[in-house]
Amino acid sequence: MKKFVLGSLFISSLLMLGSCNNDKKEEVSTENSASESKGLVMTLEGVFPTNDTYQIFYSNDGKFTEDNSVKVPVIGQPVLQKIVVELPENAKPQNLRLDYGFNQNQTVITVKNIEFTYLGNSFEVPGVDFYGKYFVDGQGTSYDPVTLSINIKPNPDGNFDPNAVSTDELKKNLNKLYNQAKEAK
Repeated sequence: MKKFVLGSLFISSLLMLGSCNNDKKEEVSTENSASESKGLVMTLEGVFPTNDTYQIFYSNDGKFTEDNSVKVPVIGQPVLQKIVVELPENAKPQNLRLDYGFNQNQTVITVKNIEFTYLGNSFEVPGVDFYGKYFVDGQGTSYDPVTLSINIKPNPDGNFDPNAVSTDELKKNLNKLYNQAKEAK
């Protein structure tokens, strides 16, 4: 009987330890059901180690205002995670600006890829094409293409506003995405 109880305790302990280890290794996701969305959904996948709030501005004329922006809380994790941003249903932006937060303790993030989804259609931007081809440094960042990391720093004037602004290549691909959705109706 003692052997049975001790054996059961041992197996239970192993199972509990195993489940704790699995929790630490899992990818963190703040993903919601993008397939049900009626607006443009942007999923940024990468490592975002510091708690922060990211802000995504969208426009059709290249002018960015607070009214046309979405803020998303980011829970800092040292592992790969997805940040899902759903824009309003009627927004089909041509231009985007990604603001990498307000927390000045944040010094580096890594972008694996970014996916854009609209009414069931999508396209993905791999991390190596993220900066340069689809986004350019707005201010307060520098990009390392080898590590796919974005180094965040205050601007020369001391302001902290790290961001990236979309290029014409992203605009072209967003328009293709919108047209695919229109043709599928």
